[in-house]
Amino acid sequence: MAVALECINLIIPVQRIAAVWPGGFNRFWREHGHLARLWHDGHLLRDGAMNPREVMAQLDWWQQQGLKVADDAAGGEQAPDVCLVDTVSGRVPVACAWLEVDWTHRLARWNGHRRRPRGATGVAARVP
Repeated sequence: MAVALECINLIIPVQRIAAVWPGGFNRFWREHGHLARLWHDGHLLRDGAMNPREVMAQLDWWQQQGLKVADDAAGGEQAPDVCLVDTVSGRVPVACAWLEVDWTHRLARWNGHRRRPRGATGVAARVP
């Protein structure tokens, strides 16, 4: 399964939303699933917008809900809960070891890993 990417995306593992949202992911989806900017595949949720200002407001909101945007223990180099994927520039500014991006088809897939295995490069930072 995969989630479609559009413009600037915030990709979040459903399991992380379930862990921080009172009532879990199903309740979150009942309360917010009507928003046109949200969709999910059961593993990943996509949130996002067409401009950086809106995405930053969404990112702040997710942080207020208890999600970590960057892993302080890794010096801000890993995004354990939220991964920003910019299809406009073809970049993932912070490595997301749990995410695979198909730039050709503009899709994001959960790869099941929380930390990057030794020697792995994680998601591509730029379109090849």
